[in-house]
Amino acid sequence: MAIGMAGRSTKKKKSRQNVKRHWKPSLGRFVEHYDRRGEHARRKQERAARRSIEALSKTTRRPRMGRRLVISACVFVAMLAVIGGFRLARHGSGVVEYDVLQARKPAIVKLDHGPVTRVVTATAAEVDAMVRAAVASVRSTGVEHPDRLIVIDPVAPAISFGSLARIDQRVLRRHAGPDAAHVYETAVARFLERVVDGLANRRVSVLGLPVEPGAAGIEAARRTNRRYGNVIERLDHLVTAHVFFRTESWVTEQRMVEEAIPEALHHAGTRPIVFRLNLEWRVLIDRAEVARYRRAEWNTLAPGG
Repeated sequence: MAIGMAGRSTKKKKSRQNVKRHWKPSLGRFVEHYDRRGEHARRKQERAARRSIEALSKTTRRPRMGRRLVISACVFVAMLAVIGGFRLARHGSGVVEYDVLQARKPAIVKLDHGPVTRVVTATAAEVDAMVRAAVASVRSTGVEHPDRLIVIDPVAPAISFGSLARIDQRVLRRHAGPDAAHVYETAVARFLERVVDGLANRRVSVLGLPVEPGAAGIEAARRTNRRYGNVIERLDHLVTAHVFFRTESWVTEQRMVEEAIPEALHHAGTRPIVFRLNLEWRVLIDRAEVARYRRAEWNTLAPGG
């Protein structure tokens, strides 16, 4: 309450048009109440409108938040465009745009050379015999399926040390010590390299190379792929061991592949990548190479693909 010079209250009295009287039985007298539906209510609405206008003018004077929203929207649209067009980096430089086409089912040749320790403990003569047997098996399959990609499936020896059963890993550690993973994968890589070299006149691939990240993580997969570097470079196609199942219509093939096989995409370059989707075969091809690939006398495309 403000006090004037004469000591009298200067509080503004309520307008009489906003004050009404009514009988209150509990008090036995008339009481006054403030009418909030008349002129006072209109003035309150006017003040609220002025405050809204002032807040809006401050926002226009400080457009930083607006710019942030615009930038965020642009980034989101760009991300959608990248996913929709399946634009993926290759070897850390440049961008590859892929097309997904239906592929023929490849001819798969399974190699089984017995216990996991054999590739580590075998003599040079025994390794030579293993290589000759594998090359003969692949060539025989190639004669039977001249229009198909030949894919080597190394059941035994398996590619990755981490994919072996724990009992097999313990056996290898007893033979090779703490460097068992390096010793084993290096031996398998040399074996497969010799097999692929013995099939120089055939288009072949190895199922599961390059190895993709698993429970051990991306660094473990990269260590394995470095040991198999010479084999990966010799392959005409990369065939992933992943089998994709699409149950949601909104999930695109490109998005599933992009998330599941980063190592294959990194090593592929312009080479096609073959994978399975809902038990059907697909081939991922650099868009710039599709026309040339279709015209080739030999390719992995399904009839009419």
